[in-house]
Amino acid sequence: SMLATRWFLLYLVLTVNCGAQSLAQPDAPKAVLISQPDSTRAIALEATTFTKEPFSLTPLSRFHDPDPRTRILLFALNLNLQPGEDLTAVTANAEDIAHRQYSLKVEFVREVPGEVWMKQVTLRLNDDFIDPGDVLIGITYRGIASNRVRVGIGHLGGGPPDDSGWPNQTGWNRTGRRFVDAKRRAGRNVHD
Repeated sequence: SMLATRWFLLYLVLTVNCGAQSLAQPDAPKAVLISQPDSTRAIALEATTFTKEPFSLTPLSRFHDPDPRTRILLFALNLNLQPGEDLTAVTANAEDIAHRQYSLKVEFVREVPGEVWMKQVTLRLNDDFIDPGDVLIGITYRGIASNRVRVGIGHLGGGPPDDSGWPNQTGWNRTGRRFVDAKRRAGRNVHD
């Protein structure tokens, strides 16, 4: 529903705002994909229904799209296409538990409305996926790789081990908890 989407975007803005000051620097060359608090699990949505993972390979609602493959939305910091650059400057790939690599088509990179520091990245799932479970997805911008985030395709679980060496997001967790607690006190359902 539209209300659930608005609450999710508000949660995303509040969550990222607290951690963005330490991660997002205007000249930082490395894009950072946003994950859930204290986790590498991506903040990710199905592109047409705004539902969360696990994502099916074909969307439940296709809106007469002749291409039957699911698109997902990821969110990133430090991803600022320069004048004259197009989507070919950004690539994406996924790795499954067997360490197979899958290229993902980057279809859009745009600002999250009202949040110039955060970008929405739309990815088309690869035709070769069958039911891999958790995969690690990363993007590369101008040849520099981002962190990789965990996304469930078909089902949650399994997948390769998390990458090490990325910033701890403990500070984001407190904000997320405060948001969920405030929503519960207001009598609203917390959208899973």
